Amino acid sequence: MEEKNSQNRQDLFKNRSSSKEFLLSKAELRPWRKTKKKKEDGEKDIVNKLFPGTQSGEAFIEHAMKILSSYLAFGAIVIRVDNMNEGEDSQKPGDIEDSRRRADGESSPHGKSSVFNLLANPAASSGECARVSVQKMLGDTVKAIDYICKTGNGFWGRMDRFLFGCYLPDKNASSCLKLAVKLKKSLESLGEGTVTTGIAAYPAFSYRKQDIIANAGKALDHADYFGPGSIVAFDAVSLNISGDKLYHDGDIEGAIKEFKMALLFDPDDVNVHNSLGVCYGVLEDFQKAIREFKECIRLSPKEVMPLYNAGLIYQLTGKKEKALKNFQKAGKLEEELFEIDFQTGKLFLELGKPEEGREYLEKALKLKPESSVALFHLGESFVATGLMDEAEASYEKAIKINPNDAASLSSLGWLYNQKDKNRDVALAFCRQSVEIDPGNGLFRQRLGRLYMKLGLPEEALRELKKAEKLNCESCHYIQMIQSGKYEE
Repeated sequence: MEEKNSQNRQDLFKNRSSSKEFLLSKAELRPWRKTKKKKEDGEKDIVNKLFPGTQSGEAFIEHAMKILSSYLAFGAIVIRVDNMNEGEDSQKPGDIEDSRRRADGESSPHGKSSVFNLLANPAASSGECARVSVQKMLGDTVKAIDYICKTGNGFWGRMDRFLFGCYLPDKNASSCLKLAVKLKKSLESLGEGTVTTGIAAYPAFSYRKQDIIANAGKALDHADYFGPGSIVAFDAVSLNISGDKLYHDGDIEGAIKEFKMALLFDPDDVNVHNSLGVCYGVLEDFQKAIREFKECIRLSPKEVMPLYNAGLIYQLTGKKEKALKNFQKAGKLEEELFEIDFQTGKLFLELGKPEEGREYLEKALKLKPESSVALFHLGESFVATGLMDEAEASYEKAIKINPNDAASLSSLGWLYNQKDKNRDVALAFCRQSVEIDPGNGLFRQRLGRLYMKLGLPEEALRELKKAEKLNCESCHYIQMIQSGKYEE
């Protein structure tokens, strides 16, 4: 039985976008993307032209750590020049040198012909102008960054094509925020594009000095939520966003670490407690999961997610009445949420109340008509109340939506068998369900009993023995076959 329960839990956590999932709050964010490889060599790059020897990448970070080794406090800023790749994409490679010269304030080696070319070829002019704009924006930005760092006794380097990092010794997050606002206003006064900025500071709990620039990067991810030109200081929400990304990448332990750190910044953040509970649920540490969800409910009694998620934990641990209570509370707060209606209906069905279950399953299907899993359970509710034709229609619709729905295939095959209808099709469906989900004992038992009915004892015995091993009680049928009785 433990093996079967473990399989059920795995099914529950397979896909958080399915109906069998925890609810996790997440912002719709653009990732902190690395920009495309630069199209110019180092000699032609505007940053190297204006500031020769600018450090970049790991070398910049290592250099910074040496400088900051004696400082007890400092701030870090990560600055991304917005929408630069789009401008570069519209530029032809042959136009690069000429546009670089314009950005540097140099005369064109082609004299007036370069202007003439723009007038004579309007199709090319948009790309040329875009390239000039990219170079000018990039040049103006690094000049502004350099000025800000000098006034703040700091230093800067390049982290990627359009991404820059600044360190400001003896500055805190508030001071860095003022400098970031000053940088933004400086660029706005030039009528240029925007920069998005993330800020972090040292000391901060257990973070090491080398971690702070990464924290500023997490704040930059956070700033993306607000759009280009935004400025955000590293906080609990930044860590919640970072943890959510790790969760979706499958790094559950890494996500837990981020969420725990977030609670140091804000112990009462409901979303973080909920996210942490989801992670513990996925790891099947149900005691810790329910603790986090209960804390969410204490902090925000009218929040739907923790009520629903706690219900899932109670359901997984066999506390069905508690689970139902939570689902119904969540349903009163959020009238139109598929997951709540589906789980409530499914739970009523498990508690032997198919009529009540059907009511909720039908509500769920109004919200998500193409849910094969909800259609399957609706079919089960019809079977439980003797409405076989309605059950057949539900299973058939589920299979039409999802031809690999093993549960509906098995149930429909067995229903055909019970109705003495389409026996060959019934056998085909039951076989297919076992092929799709060979670890399901019920599916194998049904196939074995169908083989019995068809007078195929060897095939029946094979499937029933496997069903028995999968904790689906089949001894009675095995003994029947061994005694030469094939009719139930």
